[in-house]
Amino acid sequence: MRINCFGDSLTAGTAWGNTLSYPAVLAQLTEMQVNNYGIGGESSCTVASRIGAVKVTLTDDIYFKQGEYGPVPAALADIQMNPSGLLKQTQEDTGDDLVNPVKLGGCPGRLSRNGDILFFTRDNADKSLVITKGSILETRLSREDFSDDINIFWVGTNDYASTSNVMDVIRNIKSMIERTGSTKFIVIGMTALSYMPEAEQVNGILCNEFGEHFYDFRKYILSLPVVKEGNPFYKQDTDDAGRGEIPTSLIKAPGHDHVHGNEKFFSLLGAGLYGKLKESGCIR
Repeated sequence: MRINCFGDSLTAGTAWGNTLSYPAVLAQLTEMQVNNYGIGGESSCTVASRIGAVKVTLTDDIYFKQGEYGPVPAALADIQMNPSGLLKQTQEDTGDDLVNPVKLGGCPGRLSRNGDILFFTRDNADKSLVITKGSILETRLSREDFSDDINIFWVGTNDYASTSNVMDVIRNIKSMIERTGSTKFIVIGMTALSYMPEAEQVNGILCNEFGEHFYDFRKYILSLPVVKEGNPFYKQDTDDAGRGEIPTSLIKAPGHDHVHGNEKFFSLLGAGLYGKLKESGCIR
């Protein structure tokens, strides 16, 4: 059994040169294999499509001549016909895109991106080939089995989750839960109020949807007392607490970015999830 952490930069944990992620903390505490499947900038739909929970299809035919490998432009879109957000970023520490190698309409190859355009390069050019409109993209992770694992989902920040779109985020989360096929899962709530003014209301809706599987990390952070001794951000932390915002002392780049946490932030999250997993009986 493994722990798989699916999400965006908050899961990747590498924003602003961070040296610690919550999956790394979980690995230390549980002594289990913990996979960090976080990539910065991804919406809930992109994360879901990366693991095969949301279908990505070709919207125009692709033609290959014999001897031609590519790359050729590949117009790929999600189920709502929005252009796919895959490969806009890769993991900062490993360079892994968590997508390749792929199969497009059953043809093995690799995807790449240049600006707003995705390209497909096939592995074998021994014959002419047409990959037809409607063909489905299979990513590397879409072929993995997660059904015996513990799966953690933290998405929605790049959707700017609000009461008006939270059901779309929930639909994508549920598609990932169904795809991974395990009853052992956790959904982490939204955190940064400055980024998502309705974070508290959104978390209430997520809690109603996922019940005991939901972890409200924001609520936990805000329950902690503001530390004065040795805290250069004491006044700001006090102001933050009064506004219901994540304390500045837990933020990686104060004054520039109030979304991404620092090492203490991720240590608290990893420890909180460890307790949640023990409480739920997922681990001993």
